[in-house]
Amino acid sequence: MFDLKILYAEDNEKIRDSYALVLKRYFKEVIEACDGREALELYRLHKPDIVLTDINMPELDGLELIRIIREDDKTTKIIVLSAYSDQEKLLKAIPLGLFAYLVKPIKGNDLKKVLTDVASHTEKSEQLKLSNEYVFDINKRKLFNGLKEVELTTQEFTIVDMLAGNLHNPVSCELMSYSLWDEYHDESKAKIQNIIKRLRKKVPDLIESVYGFGYKIK
Repeated sequence: MFDLKILYAEDNEKIRDSYALVLKRYFKEVIEACDGREALELYRLHKPDIVLTDINMPELDGLELIRIIREDDKTTKIIVLSAYSDQEKLLKAIPLGLFAYLVKPIKGNDLKKVLTDVASHTEKSEQLKLSNEYVFDINKRKLFNGLKEVELTTQEFTIVDMLAGNLHNPVSCELMSYSLWDEYHDESKAKIQNIIKRLRKKVPDLIESVYGFGYKIK
């Protein structure tokens, strides 16, 4: 069990009760909220280490909850649970600095892996090792090659941030496009390829292409 506090927001009582039982196996304190408004109040009261929230909730939805949290708090780890029908909201949430997102229905092993990863990163260090050479500082939101910071443009940083936040999974060109420009069209893929090409000059051997889909950290 990790000595951490997690805030869990879900409006469906049955689902909330079920997931809360799982969370209590991993975390010392599990704070439950039945909607976004209550989640915000409990977040301000308890200052949790991790926020796990459904994206579609009454009163205040998960997207607005995350936006409000990120106004003053850039470091609390946030994991979003999303139904396939909530993809538009999820795309808008990704640039707000998610640790991970899970699409319902969620497999037990996938949830276990994400919970273990987020707890380990929160408890041990705020630096995420991307490779033998590169480290992403989660608090400072910077990329380092050894002790030297890698200077990135805003667009390059957005892509590295997304890839680092989904370290074990590839990120699609579509998600990158929505994060960069709030839209996806025929020219988006070529524009992303150009950004990746520039990035690879700065960070050789860090980013791997996933054929027909997008990119991932090697």
